[in-house]
Amino acid sequence: MPWEEEQDRLTEEARLFLASPEAVFEQLKKFSTKKEWWDTRDRFEGSLIERNEPLINLALACYGKSQEVFKALYKHSLEPARDEADARYKEGLRIGCLSNTTERFLVAFPKELIGSEETERLLNQGTDNEVTALIRNPCIDDDLLATLYRRADMFARMPDERWLRLVSISCANERLVTNEPGEDMPDLGFMRIHDAIFGLLEVAPVQTSVAHILYRLLDSLNPWEVDSPKKIDHVLTRWATLEDRDARGKAREGYFTSLPFKDEFRCIIAALYGSGYVNGKRVIHGSQNAEDVAFRCAYYGKGDITAQQMAAGYKRDRNVFTFAVLFNNNVYERKLRALLEEQYLGAMSDRYFKYLQQKRKRWPYDPGPLSQELRDQAAESGIQFEAVQPTTTDLGRRLNNLTAEVSKLKRDILWVSCIAIAIMIAILYKFPR
Repeated sequence: MPWEEEQDRLTEEARLFLASPEAVFEQLKKFSTKKEWWDTRDRFEGSLIERNEPLINLALACYGKSQEVFKALYKHSLEPARDEADARYKEGLRIGCLSNTTERFLVAFPKELIGSEETERLLNQGTDNEVTALIRNPCIDDDLLATLYRRADMFARMPDERWLRLVSISCANERLVTNEPGEDMPDLGFMRIHDAIFGLLEVAPVQTSVAHILYRLLDSLNPWEVDSPKKIDHVLTRWATLEDRDARGKAREGYFTSLPFKDEFRCIIAALYGSGYVNGKRVIHGSQNAEDVAFRCAYYGKGDITAQQMAAGYKRDRNVFTFAVLFNNNVYERKLRALLEEQYLGAMSDRYFKYLQQKRKRWPYDPGPLSQELRDQAAESGIQFEAVQPTTTDLGRRLNNLTAEVSKLKRDILWVSCIAIAIMIAILYKFPR
């Protein structure tokens, strides 16, 4: 480290202790985005809180790492307010704490920091801003989100309206589309959340207001990062009973297709969850020739579709086909993607851009739209699909991963060979010729 940087590091605490509250706020916010800050920032948070400056306290609530400072600030925020200004300040402290995304503090957030009783009080009685800060915080405990979707424990005792409000707020939580598997194991918390989301379709009241909230939830997900249920027919049958008519008795229209809302809702369920695993084998929960449009959408969304089947599906179901096939990973293969853009996309380019952006989170080198016309259209909407080329670092990481996999495979082969030889020796010893 150059001496100038070392000197800055050594004098950092003194400078922040003397800096204006505004400067401290901006510096703590800046530090929170730097990985190297995780191991050092809490060393002087105690000094900063001693200044007892409201803006510095708010910065510590939003961006601090120290659990002790967090608990002290949250406890202070619950003290009776002296006046209206103090009440706004203390609510701001609570919102700052609840929106803090610092490395999950390595605990179940927020229960292990504010307690089970306060967590339940907050979820039941907190202001809209407070519960939004918590429910949309991507560092919220995975099991708390899963419990919300299962409507278990504290949520089982909650009035329907409040529970549904929390589900609605959760639609914008980035954790729902952020799968973070480890080197040797899947992201189990992510899997529990998505298992609970599908389970929500099995237990939520079959009501129009509920269906609209669940539609928003499903439409916020990444189609390639959802649960793979063994069956969906019971869910599709359940929501087929939805009574969804306006005051004149006319079926309400869907958001994106020519179908009534009820059927479009069933189609988004089918397109998202149209494949699963039964006895270790992948199955498709529908077919292209099914009588029920939802089961056709299950195939359009997850089946191993071909160019010929795309033509037949579009001929039969038009924009319903396009709506569902955008969930199908196969159509993003270059040849089928070109067909999709040229012949079937129609008015659903915005949804196409949305799913392309989601694909790039998992596959950063996805080319985006193939046609210049669509790239220009995306740019007009503020969406850029610049070509992304692998860097030397990326290629090195890929090579290292591949080398590690080959080494692991060699070890596995060696172990299997040793076991096989041992078995053969044992057999020869027991049954000599």
